[in-house]
Amino acid sequence: MHALDPRPREANGRLKKTRFFKFTRWTPKLAYAVGAYLGDGSYDRWNQSYSQMSIDKEFLDEIRLILQEVLGSLPEVKKIIDPKKYKKPIYHFGFCCKDFCEWLVSITENKQHIPKDIPRIPGLISKSLCEGFLDAEGWVSKSSESYNKKGTFSFKCGFSCTDVDVVEAIAELLSVNGVTCHKWASKPTKNRIEYTYCINIRSFVRSGMRFHIMRKHNKMQEYLATVSTSKWKEISSTTERLGS
Repeated sequence: MHALDPRPREANGRLKKTRFFKFTRWTPKLAYAVGAYLGDGSYDRWNQSYSQMSIDKEFLDEIRLILQEVLGSLPEVKKIIDPKKYKKPIYHFGFCCKDFCEWLVSITENKQHIPKDIPRIPGLISKSLCEGFLDAEGWVSKSSESYNKKGTFSFKCGFSCTDVDVVEAIAELLSVNGVTCHKWASKPTKNRIEYTYCINIRSFVRSGMRFHIMRKHNKMQEYLATVSTSKWKEISSTTERLGS
């Protein structure tokens, strides 16, 4: 079964422990990585491995660099091309570490809640967790229909998740940090219900939060270019500080 897998294993077939992790304190970077895991990360109990996939390579590269600071050397992000499963190339990042994976599962109660010891107050830790989650599950879209005579396009921003407790907790953390959001829709998927929240873009920018994925960040910049510089000067200056 594991003949082609060079990783060392115990007699029972489980992987040998080669990486170690012990939680000491929350940092913005670690909170970001946990937020990303709550979005679309996964844990394989048999292989004791962490796995995450995305169409944005720089997103997985950032997670890898963050986790290397606490776990040591980790595998490179890999590109997957499978036309039968994916319409476009997708990237995968994964590694094995029993300590870290069991910690993740424990503090999130198997991805059903955000960690209880994340401060429910404005600050870098709560903001970073939200940013990690939004990079994984957030979106920024532009309407193809203009809403005024100037031909300015309307933009929308939001996030979706099938875990109702997680999505509501993220909405609460965003609100604590000055971001206005509201429940927009809930629709059934193949096995579960997906909950979607809309974010007020102006409040998001004013809060000092941002998307780390350039594809989403550029959409936000495009939105700001359509805003009247006189009326929304505060928003523009905030964004300039974020980009510096």
